[in-house]
Amino acid sequence: QSPAPSTANQKQNMVTLTLGMGVDGVLSYTSDYKIATSGDFTDIKNGVKNWPDPIANTGPERIDDLWHAAVNGGGTYFSAKNSTDLVSQLKEALASIEVKLGAGSAAATSTLNPVAGDNNAYVASYTSGYWIGNLEKRIINTVSGAVSASADACVEDVVPSASCVSPSSVVPDGGAYNCVTPNVTDAAACSGTLVGTDCNVPLSVACVGTLKNKVANLTDTRKIYMNSGGALTDFTLGAITSAGLASTLQPAFLAANLTQWPTLTPEQQANVTSARLVAYLRGQTGYDENATLPENKLFRKRQAVLGDAVDSKPAFLGKPTFKYTDTGYSAFKEAKATRAKAVFMGANDGMLHAFDANTLQELWAYVPSMVIPNMWKLADSAYGNKHSYYVNGDPIISDVYDGAAWRTILVAGLNGGGRGYYALDITDPVNPTLLWEFDANDQPNLGYTFGTPIITKKSDGTWVVLVTSGYNNIPDNSAFYSLTDTKFKPNNPALYNGGDGKGYLYILNALTGVEISAISTGIGSTSLPSGLAEISAYADDPEKNNTATYVYGGDLLGNLWRFNLADNSKLLFATLQASGAQAITTSPELGTIKNKRVVFVGTGKYLEVSDLTDISKQTLYAIKDDNATSTVTDPRSILVPQTIVPDGFDTRKSGTSNAVDFGSGLGWYIDFPDKGERQNVASQLVLGTLLVPT
Repeated sequence: QSPAPSTANQKQNMVTLTLGMGVDGVLSYTSDYKIATSGDFTDIKNGVKNWPDPIANTGPERIDDLWHAAVNGGGTYFSAKNSTDLVSQLKEALASIEVKLGAGSAAATSTLNPVAGDNNAYVASYTSGYWIGNLEKRIINTVSGAVSASADACVEDVVPSASCVSPSSVVPDGGAYNCVTPNVTDAAACSGTLVGTDCNVPLSVACVGTLKNKVANLTDTRKIYMNSGGALTDFTLGAITSAGLASTLQPAFLAANLTQWPTLTPEQQANVTSARLVAYLRGQTGYDENATLPENKLFRKRQAVLGDAVDSKPAFLGKPTFKYTDTGYSAFKEAKATRAKAVFMGANDGMLHAFDANTLQELWAYVPSMVIPNMWKLADSAYGNKHSYYVNGDPIISDVYDGAAWRTILVAGLNGGGRGYYALDITDPVNPTLLWEFDANDQPNLGYTFGTPIITKKSDGTWVVLVTSGYNNIPDNSAFYSLTDTKFKPNNPALYNGGDGKGYLYILNALTGVEISAISTGIGSTSLPSGLAEISAYADDPEKNNTATYVYGGDLLGNLWRFNLADNSKLLFATLQASGAQAITTSPELGTIKNKRVVFVGTGKYLEVSDLTDISKQTLYAIKDDNATSTVTDPRSILVPQTIVPDGFDTRKSGTSNAVDFGSGLGWYIDFPDKGERQNVASQLVLGTLLVPT
């Protein structure tokens, strides 16, 4: 098994692991040096010894500098004296690389203007290898704007590994965590509570998770829902069977597909039942590799209940915040001003989770139908190396009018987790209702739903959800392309047997999910799918009247599209290319200059393994849309070029300011200066400044 993660990546960093080939330095090395209570490394940690100077000394002191480099790099030093040691320690080093804590999605905040009592940030993270996740509530300083380094509440435990100085160690005790120093005989020397000869000091930087209290060996108190005929029902084997989604939970299927099956005893194999697998998926611990009874050690060991949230961004719900002038909205705002606050986050345990915004207690979870056939993989012993995505899309929240009353809805896709979107009514966040699911059974040309849904209104007053066909909307019995070559294959080909590869914008009724219209780009094929994913909608005053007129989006073939919601027409707005087509994977940012719409869009992608070594030129464009009727086929020959150049500092660059006339001209472009530099996170236009992450 891999060791527990020891590096919490609060900032992007590189962890250094070093290997000495059995040559000793001045210091005495032991493989357990990190937890040892005596020895040279312990003396260095305690400040009674220094690292040898490798500059003044040219002998064995330089061997110790390799050890020192690993410590400074947050990693581990290994010293192998023979081939057996070498193999063992290389395996340990590789395992430690696989299990790291990181964050792939942005945080959510309770408000854009933090004030006392409403100044929370919600930070999602995950640990690779174990594929577990966490959500922490941290406090925003209302004066400095700084976010606290420690959690005020958390879904899973947060225990910084370096919080206790040796020989103390972190010990859970009565729902809290203490630094426990053994063999203390003098009460005056203990700054905490002396229990026998143990000095217990409460660990203030730790956080005790809430979700583990809802699960036990053979029971749980969680509210987990799924779709049953268009309504929410409990996530149980009976409901899954009634929905026709239980085929991959059957013992015969599991016997043919679980990696651990051949290693199970006959008694264990007999205990692998559908009901026990569903109990495991609900978070119960009585049937995993930690089970007390050997005959119940059936499924993968989990270090936490919450699954990883690699891309899904937390979404906060409090009082309504829009300034709509629509009928009845001001009364709705007043009525819901004190409703319960909640945070929503998708995770790759197959669920959208709803948490109380103050305590981070789980209110409920929802399992979209589209991911259930693949959830058996979570129980596979090899899942650490065969990670799959499930509910990995951003939840989007907005208020809509149903003709009689205002309601708050949540809509989300799955990203690499499947071909589908889902919508819930969360007007009362404690008691949700299911609105609809929209998947490849409803629309065969729907691909992997990497596009972020847009909730808006048509000019006739109909509230709609705009979604795209996404990636790989083609007949396919293999998984979405992934940086993980060993990714599991889908096992439900029925969801993957359609699609023509063309790009589509789907306009759905926000309350029913019924497809109002589908606008095809006409570009793409089963051999070269378009990959239309991220879009942006333009409204003149979205805060007061969220009526969208145009929608802009780019595809993997370098085409930038404009869709007209009034007449369902489309225009190939521009073709972006340098030495070849420049893929677009982020939503265009929209603004106005001199009362003209301007589309800001960057190019580049990180989707396939080949993208890691791609050094083709990528570009940021700003293109005016003065109600264009024809395609900008060669933007580089029309737009004003700008360049980014060093300004004399190692880490800073500045751009040229070649004059751009948005009255008579079309805009500008900047080629990203570094080889392989690209944009795969959307730009933001803030108070006239365009923020572009690359």
